[in-house]
Amino acid sequence: MVSVVVFPVDEPLPKITEVECLVTQDSDNPGEEKHHFPFRRFFRTPRSMIIAFAIGPVESTYPPSGLYLAFSLSRDDSSTNVSVRESTGGRAKRQWEGTLVGYRAREDEDRDLTQFMDVSPQDIAKFVEYLKSDGEPRAIVRWQSAPGSIGEALLAMMAESLASGAQAEDSERPAARQHDEGPVNDATTAPAAPVPQPAQLSRDDLDKIAADVRIAINETLALERTTTRAIIAEETKNALLFALTVAFGAYVAWCLLVLPLAALTSTIFQGICAVLVLIYEAFRSSILAIGQMCWAACISLFTDRT
Repeated sequence: MVSVVVFPVDEPLPKITEVECLVTQDSDNPGEEKHHFPFRRFFRTPRSMIIAFAIGPVESTYPPSGLYLAFSLSRDDSSTNVSVRESTGGRAKRQWEGTLVGYRAREDEDRDLTQFMDVSPQDIAKFVEYLKSDGEPRAIVRWQSAPGSIGEALLAMMAESLASGAQAEDSERPAARQHDEGPVNDATTAPAAPVPQPAQLSRDDLDKIAADVRIAINETLALERTTTRAIIAEETKNALLFALTVAFGAYVAWCLLVLPLAALTSTIFQGICAVLVLIYEAFRSSILAIGQMCWAACISLFTDRT
């Protein structure tokens, strides 16, 4: 189980909710756990339509973690989020629609690792303060897709465009009661100021957004081409170094092992031949000596009889 902060669309206050998070062993990162968070419990949209972004820097927890805010890009649930409006006293930087889910997680993009951690009551105040002071999606979290893809860049641009298009000018906001932190739950205070309506996007704004998307796509393609060239050059250099290392090793092995072994084999063969020649000469000499002795004995025998 892991606890998260939920900003319900139709309730006045955010709340901490415990959800079951499936934990398995991460095959890509040995020794690490892989967490599967049930976002579909809060959003009735495909996973690809769910955007999450960090609301601040990584904090010095153990292990280091950060706070993230998740929402859906789907227009199916376009109701204004009441809990965001009430908890910020009507001072949210943009008009949020649908349910928001705040969570704490340990992120490691280099290893594609995400591990969810429990939130605390103090984290609610941090989420509320962020919604009052900023409200812009910044570091977009990508779900289940290849890093650096065009789809991710387009999805990030869509999220940023929605956030910037719905932002109202501070000068047009009516005065509202300022809260230091935490959700508002005081019946004696003044009622919340009315929520400013988001500015409508003009044709020029839409053209600018489309141009920004095209620029982001072109920059992504250029970055991918540059990265690919760098990878190819590095792999080619490594392959050449490996081939030279293998060739040098083979030459050293030939000089230190094959040639001495061949010379030793020749020496051994010559020694064996010399021993065989000595044995043959000794055997031949013995046969000749025995033959001569026999012949001399025969001659002396016949000589005595005569």
